[in-house]
Amino acid sequence: MKEECRNYIKVLLSHDGGLFVCGTNAFNPLCANYTRDTLELVGEPISGMARCPYDPKHANVALFAEGSLFTGTVTDFLAIDAVIYRSLGESPALRTIKHDSKWFREPYFVSAVEWGPHIYLFFREMAMEFNYLEKVMVSRVARVCKGDLGGSQRVLERQWTSFLKARLNCSIPGDSHFYFNLLQSTSPIIRMQGRDVILGVFSTPSNSIPGSAVCAFDMQQLARVFEGRFKEQKSPESIWTPVPDELVPKPRYLSIYLSIYHSTDPSILLSIVLSSFHPSIYRSIILLICPIHPSFILSFYPSIHRSIFLPSILQQLHWLPVKYRVEFKILVTYKALHNLAPQYLTQLLHVYTPSRALRSSSLISLVVPRIRLTTMGARSFSYAAPRLWNSLPPDIRNSDCLLTFKTRLKTYLFIQAFL
Repeated sequence: MKEECRNYIKVLLSHDGGLFVCGTNAFNPLCANYTRDTLELVGEPISGMARCPYDPKHANVALFAEGSLFTGTVTDFLAIDAVIYRSLGESPALRTIKHDSKWFREPYFVSAVEWGPHIYLFFREMAMEFNYLEKVMVSRVARVCKGDLGGSQRVLERQWTSFLKARLNCSIPGDSHFYFNLLQSTSPIIRMQGRDVILGVFSTPSNSIPGSAVCAFDMQQLARVFEGRFKEQKSPESIWTPVPDELVPKPRYLSIYLSIYHSTDPSILLSIVLSSFHPSIYRSIILLICPIHPSFILSFYPSIHRSIFLPSILQQLHWLPVKYRVEFKILVTYKALHNLAPQYLTQLLHVYTPSRALRSSSLISLVVPRIRLTTMGARSFSYAAPRLWNSLPPDIRNSDCLLTFKTRLKTYLFIQAFL
């Protein structure tokens, strides 16, 4: 607790020829301006609430744009109230709606960039649309307009009227996508092949197959996605579906915030209310460039033959070839044998019982059923799983927990594939 009570610097930005600094200040965040050369305090410190987190472990992002400070952080000690907040400029202070899980649900802010008339904030959060799958963490990008004036006294007062968010899709394409759901960091906006691009580093969850990837997103394409359809949930029990076009007010609220203070038109107010209920965009933002994937790397080295280049790249990335990845998936057998898999899989496996005591009887072996057609029968789980399981070394089969089993199995398959 003593170390946590120190003053951890969480915001350090260049501003007006000096430095703008915010620190946790022993769970009482403060911000102040300093000269760049002598680091002397300029003026009085101000409250760091909604500009800096209370706890140094909480993630936050911040940037200055057009004289205003845009921050993504939490406003309370328990990190319950996540917020995107604008302050310190001539524009009115604005924030996201408080305690609304459709806007944020346990977000972890990663970065923020300015592009065109908007601020884009990249983060990951628990997905509301996958509640039926328990807790699923996904990566997202949110957007607000720099010139947003907020709502009226009746609707969204001192709150964003231009907030939108969409999912970032970083995956290996194919019949069944393999997703890298956790955004870890991003680059600044860079120029690549004549386009403004932002790079993101993604990883898989801790309870999944370990993996990471770098995905690139075209900012023009990203902006077009925010002009797409909204996503809604009609009832707590229903799935999320796109909002019909005929129910989306015209004009969309993104184009009306400049006139909100001077209008009492009910259709405009309805537009803002509806938009606040549906801040999520239905279509995911698809990556411009694939993850660090062999087909992408080969596009930069067209003269290198695939059969020579792919194994070395896969080995450097510590990725298993497709054949061994399939075997890794099939060997969910461990779960079935320890009552961690669905019952229908467990029923397909039968433990081999020897007629007399053997030294190997301490190992769990499975009965490999006979098959008629090697082309089709060998592909069935009831045959492939016992065959692969029985071929594993004893130390892998005797693993005391699932995590140890998966670690040993991947090491074993990696050696089989490359060494």
